Order: sequence, then structure tokens, then C-alpha cells
Amino acid sequence: MEALGPNGEREETQTDTHGDFRLRGLLPNVTYAISVKAQVERIERASPERQLLVMPSAEIHDIHFVVFRRPLKADITGEVVADLTLLPSLWVELYPSGSNSKLLAVRRVGPAGFFDFGALCKENEEYVLRVATSLSRQAYSFTSVEQSVMVSGPSVHVKLHFSATPNHTDKDVPHTPLYALAVAFVALAVAVYYQTK
Repeated sequence: MEALGPNGEREETQTDTHGDFRLRGLLPNVTYAISVKAQVERIERASPERQLLVMPSAEIHDIHFVVFRRPLKADITGEVVADLTLLPSLWVELYPSGSNSKLLAVRRVGPAGFFDFGALCKENEEYVLRVATSLSRQAYSFTSVEQSVMVSGPSVHVKLHFSATPNHTDKDVPHTPLYALAVAFVALAVAVYYQTK
């Protein structure tokens, strides 16, 4: 806490664990601007910013400030834009920037494509989001989706686009006519065998 006088006089003190404080050495009949002096990075701001007070000759009680703390962790939320049939096969992986081997967390993509890494990330740090899938590379063609995210506030929202197309190969062509031919041949062979007996 800090009290600034009209001629630059300054008195400072610290609050106790309950938020109570006592400023000593203030002169009577002098106007002071009382404010929260944030010396800790976790304090974002105070309301009111300051209170003007003409100091009486007796102690004053019940001067209140509300202090807003900066969150220690931030949320990364997002949405994967993809075909609805692909969403059940997708998840999002979170890595610290520069370390693709240190997986921090994994979130399944919801039915609408949303995901949430709540209170996992530190502010002013960079992270990498990667969309992963259980789709087979033999059955589908797709490219890995990766995006860097700088967390500069209490929350960040990102949109990731994922697409996959089915691979059409000769293996996908049904061979039922050959199976039918083989069954017919076996049936004919059995019929010929029984007629010759």
C-alpha cells in the first residue's frame, strides 16, 4: 500500500494475510492518494485505482480495495474444422514450443470439433498444437496439422483445419465375381464327383 502526499511525500506499508494495513506518519489535514502498490507480477490491478483522503487527526478504518490477481495459468481452447464423420478419429496434442518429444497433454475432439486445454499453460510462453488421428495412412490421404500458439493472456482460442480423402486402390475393388466363380467351380466339381460314383 502507498500514500502519496501533495508535495511528493510518500509512505508505504504491506498488508497482512487478511489484507489489513496501517500507514504511519501521515500528517493531519493533508490530502493523500491511497493506492495499491503492486510489487508482485501476479497483481493485475486494483479497484478503485486510488482513493483521495484528507487525513483527520484520528485513525481511519474501513478503506477497502479489491485486488485482481493475474492468473498463473492460461486456457487454450479451440476448434478443429473437419468433416463430421472424421471428428471421432481426431485428438489434439499440446507440446511446448521447440520440443516435439515432450507431450504435455492430449484432448479428444468433441462432437462439434471443440477442445479445451484448461489451466495447463503459462502466460507469455509458446506452445504447439498438433491434430492427430487414428485414420490409417493406407486408407486415407491427409497432412499433419500443426500450429504454434503464443499465450499472451488468460485464454487463447485457435481454429485448426483438418481434411482427409479416402485412397482408392485396386485393393478396394470388390472381387466378388471371382469368389462366385470359385464357389461355382467347386460346386460343379462336387456334382461331377457324385455323378461318377
